[in-house]
Amino acid sequence: METYSDEILKRIKSSIGISFYKLISIEKIDELNHKVIYIDLGYRNNTPIFSIRYAFFDFKVELRDSRIDLILNDKQECLDDIFDVESVIYSDEQRKTLERLRMQKTKNGDELNDAKIEYSNSFKVGEHVYYNGYHGIITFKHKSKTNLCLWTVKVGNTEYRYVEGIKLKTRKVRDLSKMPLDEKLNKLSTEKLLKMYKRSLVVNKGIGNIEIKRILNEREHVQKGENIIINIPH
Repeated sequence: METYSDEILKRIKSSIGISFYKLISIEKIDELNHKVIYIDLGYRNNTPIFSIRYAFFDFKVELRDSRIDLILNDKQECLDDIFDVESVIYSDEQRKTLERLRMQKTKNGDELNDAKIEYSNSFKVGEHVYYNGYHGIITFKHKSKTNLCLWTVKVGNTEYRYVEGIKLKTRKVRDLSKMPLDEKLNKLSTEKLLKMYKRSLVVNKGIGNIEIKRILNEREHVQKGENIIINIPH
């Protein structure tokens, strides 16, 4: 059974949409209305853009249901506190931690920085990503003197080292390993298949031939020139 905290958070996420990344705080305006401050994560050319935004909510229904639940379960909480949305979302220990964090962090910029670190550190070696709008793959995790992880990303023949995770976006790659190989296509060279696949992208408006893609997924990368290493200042 879902808790009422889940209902409130679900309401927030549903109203804001997929750009909602992390809740910072919920501030009480009056008995029912609250100001929700959150971190928004959008993308421009597949590059993450973090920003702090706020929205206003009337949690009348959620808080009413919470009050009924407390009464039905004969809980001893003071009813005057039920209309504090944070008492519904967080446990007593979480609320104490939240208050301590608020005292330590008086600026939302600290929260935004923490979110960027969390996002940057969420990647892993071998993950497919977008970097500068291009397809890439993470090949190495660098040690850092700060809490921010840095990565090596290979895009074609170019290896970018010390890339911040906030410059990356996860790229979903469809698993075609269980799909049967087309024997006729499989006899063609990798270079020939690459040309055919690029033509299919143009003809089908960005949708490549899946039979060719299935074969290319198992072929080695075709080297076009020497490897290039670029060290990103950090």
